[in-house]
Amino acid sequence: MGSIKLEREQDVVSTLREKFPSQKGWVLLEQVANGTGANASRHLDVVAMQMWPSRGLELWGMEIKTRRSDWLNELKKPAKADSIGKYMDRFWVVAGSRQVVHEEELPKSWGLIQPRGEKLVKSVQAKLQDDPADLNRSFVAALVRRLETETEQQKVQEAYEKGRAEGYDDGFKKGRDSDATLRRVKRAHSRLKEKVDTFEEELGQSLSNFRLKDDQDIAAALRLVLEGRSSVHSAARQILRMRRNALSIANKLESELQDNQLSDDIRKLIAENAPELIDGTSGEVDGGDA
Repeated sequence: MGSIKLEREQDVVSTLREKFPSQKGWVLLEQVANGTGANASRHLDVVAMQMWPSRGLELWGMEIKTRRSDWLNELKKPAKADSIGKYMDRFWVVAGSRQVVHEEELPKSWGLIQPRGEKLVKSVQAKLQDDPADLNRSFVAALVRRLETETEQQKVQEAYEKGRAEGYDDGFKKGRDSDATLRRVKRAHSRLKEKVDTFEEELGQSLSNFRLKDDQDIAAALRLVLEGRSSVHSAARQILRMRRNALSIANKLESELQDNQLSDDIRKLIAENAPELIDGTSGEVDGGDA
């Protein structure tokens, strides 16, 4: 399995931040100048400082090279790195691939960090500088300015990540709600389709065979049928009410017949039209004189 190739400087920086994380006491600053304002004549790709006293509070300089040609140009002017390198406890060249730097080309005391597999590793250990220069105020100002800039950038990045996460959560919720709405619509459509299919089956043909005028005629016919069915139901209910009323009257008359409370004329009328109502009652109605 080959090693990774980091072709962009920013990719190298991102991988360095993984190798030297803040959780292990490291602070990494990018593009640090040797001074501020008119005093800034040289920039170093990365300055890394170990913040834990137990690890020496060392200050490291790192020059990043992703192309062989850039490294060869650097070798032609090695003194360029001294403007900042003189303040460093150790100095490293960080290569984007194993083809960029050959170990035998390294200046004295420089170390080499390059890919091995999916990570960056120390291929050559940088030597601890015996007597690094004292930090002057101009360089300290450059460090502080860079720290301030990166702190603001980190805040922006954190706000961006937070906004993206919140946007994702909001979008996920809306998507989930939309999915639920879509499922409800699909169920309603499915039920409607079943009713249409049943109607077409009873009709004997597809509704798509009808023209607009046919559709209007069908709708009018269905309306008449539904209105007619409603009228029939209304008449049936009225007949049932009349039947209940008639039975009630008949029961009352029968009770009064048995108690001989009706007049002779009423009894005669009932005998002529409904003789079954007086069967078994006392007295007999024969239609003649009493």
